[in-house]
Amino acid sequence: MNDITFYPAKKIAHLIKQKKISAVEVAQIHLQLIGKVNPKINAIMQVDEQRILNDAASADALLSSGKPCGPLHGVPISVKDNFLTKNIITTAGSRAYEHNLPTEDATVVKRLREAGAIILGKTNLPDFAMCWDTDSTAYGRTNNPYDLNRSAGGSSGGEAAIIASGGSALGIASDGGGSIRLPAHYCGIAGFRPSRGLIPTSGLIPPTTGNFASGIVGHLLSVGPMARFVEDLIYCLPIIAGKDGQDPNTFNTNTLNLSKNISINKLRVAFYHKNGSASPAKSIINTINNVTSTLEGAGAIINEEQPPGVTESWEIFSGLLCNDGGDGLNSFLSSLNMNHLPPPCEKALKVFSSNRYSLQEFMSLWERWDLYRSRLTNFMNNYDVIICPAASFTAIPNAQSFTDPDYFSSENYLAAYSLSGWPSVVVRAGTSEEGLPIGIQIIAQHGCDHLVLAVANYIETSIGGWKIPQKLFDSCL
Repeated sequence: MNDITFYPAKKIAHLIKQKKISAVEVAQIHLQLIGKVNPKINAIMQVDEQRILNDAASADALLSSGKPCGPLHGVPISVKDNFLTKNIITTAGSRAYEHNLPTEDATVVKRLREAGAIILGKTNLPDFAMCWDTDSTAYGRTNNPYDLNRSAGGSSGGEAAIIASGGSALGIASDGGGSIRLPAHYCGIAGFRPSRGLIPTSGLIPPTTGNFASGIVGHLLSVGPMARFVEDLIYCLPIIAGKDGQDPNTFNTNTLNLSKNISINKLRVAFYHKNGSASPAKSIINTINNVTSTLEGAGAIINEEQPPGVTESWEIFSGLLCNDGGDGLNSFLSSLNMNHLPPPCEKALKVFSSNRYSLQEFMSLWERWDLYRSRLTNFMNNYDVIICPAASFTAIPNAQSFTDPDYFSSENYLAAYSLSGWPSVVVRAGTSEEGLPIGIQIIAQHGCDHLVLAVANYIETSIGGWKIPQKLFDSCL
């Protein structure tokens, strides 16, 4: 175990540019660690050692030539396997795509490569990102690095697990109903769902446009970074943000002011524990209380108040996805000529088919969505940020995402801010009695990405964020 595998990506980039360590050495150290931990957690795939070392050697040669280098020059990163990666197999977690070799990169992948990052491999996800657990027909189950018998979350479970274990310095993932935020909570890292439209979603499988889930996915999904440290989320964001001429939902980033100094003093904070359906574990309540007390000690104005409409957010969210009775999803899956559907897809189709909406019902639902967003915006006239749990429980045992009776009642915490399209960060702020990570969620209004990141960074540095999964490394020795 080499300490550099636990450095922030920003620090690794600085060390490489200062020639205190070579990109090849950094790559070799990460490959060695992946070789130890990945057999246990099964998080990262398509790890082509020769390609990685060749890319690292090219990075060192460019640096030696004196030519300009990008902000992530030589930094090893990972990519969730639903993003297209040129000349690296992209499966979207499905055996149906096991030989899919893209000829181009997704927009964010292209931008990360142009910034000098080196792709270590693709991280596991459930088939087509359709589950809050990570078990795919392409690669099997990913385990939580803090307890191998527990879930790493989904759908970005592979990303969260390999980053938490030190195998990757930084990753890119997608979040529709909590797919960045829940794994970040389960695996104790920092995960960022940015304002909808800040980062292009171009180059995802399934695509966010078209008839998949009646085209609603593109209105609910965001792409964002995951890392061990909030400073890396901040460092990475300008690299991957902004219009790409493909995603129609993207906007200009001239309002993105990550350098703006944010003072905790007088910051107006609303917080809540319960979401109307779920009561959090005592350790999660204590963690939220510790966070708000810490902010209050720094001068923040704290008030316990739940935003309006949170209790109905999952109902609206799931209704939007299910409105066509599963026709769009069924059409997509049928086009793949799969002999057997993965269990999450079968369960999703069963749920979708029982929730077909007429046009009038769908328009009424859309009206409820608009009203929800309007009420939430009005609520924020009195606050700068909202703080709440990411879930009512810590990482659950493997294979229980669809069977745990409390699971869907907890989804209100995540769906509430998927519907708003607002920026949300999950950062580790506590530990359960079993030694499992506890992440808390920080939310602000659309375009205030700098604000949630600044607050998350303060919480991380004041209370403590990511911690080494020591039991995993003890078992690897």
